[in-house]
Amino acid sequence: MLILPSLRIEVGRKTVGFEESVRQICTSCSDSWRCAMCKRSLCVLVLAVCILTIPVSADLVGWWKFDDGSGTTAADSSGRGQNGTLTNEPTWSAAGVYGGCLQFDGTNDRVAITGTWTLPQYTVAFWFRQDGGVGSQKTLICLQNSTVGASGIMCEIGTDGRVRFSHRAPFAATGGAANENLYVAGPATGTWHHLALVKTATDMMTYIDGVQAATQANANTFDMAGTSLTIGDLDNRQMRPWNGPIDDVRIYNTALTLAEIQQVKSNIGNRGYSTSPRPADKAADVLRETALIWNRGEFAAAHDVYLGTSPDDVANATRAKPLGVLVMQDLDVNSFDPAGRFDLGQTCYWRVDEVNAPPSSTIFKGDVWSFTVEPYSRAITGVTAVADSVFDTKSLAQKSCDGSGLNTADQHSTTSAEMWISAKSPWPHWIEYTFDRVYKLDQMWVWN
Repeated sequence: MLILPSLRIEVGRKTVGFEESVRQICTSCSDSWRCAMCKRSLCVLVLAVCILTIPVSADLVGWWKFDDGSGTTAADSSGRGQNGTLTNEPTWSAAGVYGGCLQFDGTNDRVAITGTWTLPQYTVAFWFRQDGGVGSQKTLICLQNSTVGASGIMCEIGTDGRVRFSHRAPFAATGGAANENLYVAGPATGTWHHLALVKTATDMMTYIDGVQAATQANANTFDMAGTSLTIGDLDNRQMRPWNGPIDDVRIYNTALTLAEIQQVKSNIGNRGYSTSPRPADKAADVLRETALIWNRGEFAAAHDVYLGTSPDDVANATRAKPLGVLVMQDLDVNSFDPAGRFDLGQTCYWRVDEVNAPPSSTIFKGDVWSFTVEPYSRAITGVTAVADSVFDTKSLAQKSCDGSGLNTADQHSTTSAEMWISAKSPWPHWIEYTFDRVYKLDQMWVWN
């Protein structure tokens, strides 16, 4: 009895002719046949769009996109390394406003972030959806000091459905003075809304869905050193847990204008950072000779490229501590063509930090991207099987090559209807496989 041969073959890719065509087409490039951008300029329509964006990059001191998708860490994309720790299992969701989000259960979920923020003026912005209707107090975000219950910046939905923006100096555990709390009618429950809390030198303001909803005088300032940030609850006492998803939480150390808030709401505000990686993040089946390309940050004068096979090394490496993955420093173009070829089937991780021109020379730490190189061989599909005989109408020859009976560990079942069984007639018996074209054979797996 012959059971399911699996054929894996090498699929060659001809690149010489492509490079030759690039060499002929790109007459303006000084090194055309190696030009990473030119290799990807064939049959591509480039649309140049000029938009007004805001100078948020240098002022962005905390940014939790909640696009992580798994694990217990919410990465800080501001470059400050103030990552959040998920407590009591808030749920990752792909259904955010921009990418993923975090779903809080209204019982005890929260994200805890320990850091230091100098915020004499500030903007806190995020997307939220209130599930379960209005009822008890529910805290969206809170900056508090080491004294339990003493908050400085806090936003919640009250029992009456109003949005409360609290700014206290010094920190306090009481309700606060009248000028320390700004109330505004809350938006509809069950739908996404964008909220921005702004503190200038003299006033505090609330913006809902890109529209200024309320303002009042408040000239208090305070030192945020040693402050912890909680998203989804008041603090670690689980007093006012949020019920619903939260997305794209940002803290700026400046008071954004209305126009700037509207652009943050529209997810325009990454102008200091590298974006749009090619290959795309988590891309599979990438060619071995692929160059790395990205969209440069608006202020970037140079680029630091990190590349390796360890996601932790690529995430944590710096100029001072390169960890063997800083492959190019102060690169003056937004592409990098690694020497040699990537290994077949290899997963690679890379990051691009954008470096401003002097005198600031600010480094905007990029996200970690990944891609997987094309495999050495692949399973053939569309195979047709015929045999001299079958035992019954269920144990057909085609069952030996259509995946029947195989599990994810490549183990086969012993069920007769999931394999080919020949008739009991005298030997020999045979089975024959027909393919759609000629292949170079790498492996043939047989279960018998």
